Amino acid sequence: KTIMNDGTITNKKTITNHETITNNGTIVNVEMITNDGTITNNGTIMNDGTIANNVTMMNNETIMNKGTIFNDGTLTNKGELYLALEGIITTGDNGDLTGTGNFTIALRSEDITIIDEANIIYTGSQIKPEYKIKESRPIEGKDFKIAIDRYVVSYAENINPGEGKIIFTDKEDNTIVIEKSFTIHEKDSESSQDPIAPTKPTKPTSPNTGDERGASYILWTAVSGALLVMIMNRRKRVIKE
Repeated sequence: KTIMNDGTITNKKTITNHETITNNGTIVNVEMITNDGTITNNGTIMNDGTIANNVTMMNNETIMNKGTIFNDGTLTNKGELYLALEGIITTGDNGDLTGTGNFTIALRSEDITIIDEANIIYTGSQIKPEYKIKESRPIEGKDFKIAIDRYVVSYAENINPGEGKIIFTDKEDNTIVIEKSFTIHEKDSESSQDPIAPTKPTKPTSPNTGDERGASYILWTAVSGALLVMIMNRRKRVIKE
């Protein structure tokens, strides 16, 4: 009728409670706990399986949920109820998720927004873009706060154009890594050449041809976009424009 745990219970099969379970130590659930009575947690419950609460569950300390909690009774949290990355909590028609404790949830990539990503340009140095993380996510009528304090932030190389990454690693379990990708854009190519200035006509020099009629020369002028070649003889004729 009554289970009083001051140590550790590891459940790899099924526990069905019709009366009272009081946990002052640790319960590790790998398979199934069905509660048709009252579970009072004054320690830690680590759930990797399924907990089905049909009556009353009171958490005064910590529930770490990596599996599924189905609540069709009353689940009152006065401690911390944490949903890990793969954790799920659902409420049935008769369920009530309540309490003044901390409702927290693991960070996911979609909770992160890169600020001004379109203007992240290749510089030749490592890029550490600014980002923001939303505060909470609504689940079953409760706002679960994103547990950003659980993570250490680092960065990939983020030098060359292409994909860059911000990396969030769980402090308590470094196998849990959340990555947020962004794009490093190519730097726009800029011409290093100055615009070509129009060429000003220069006074031609008369070649020393030895011709007694005098020197001839070629005058290049741009007329209506075409190149006009004018051969002028100083002694014979004068061409007027």
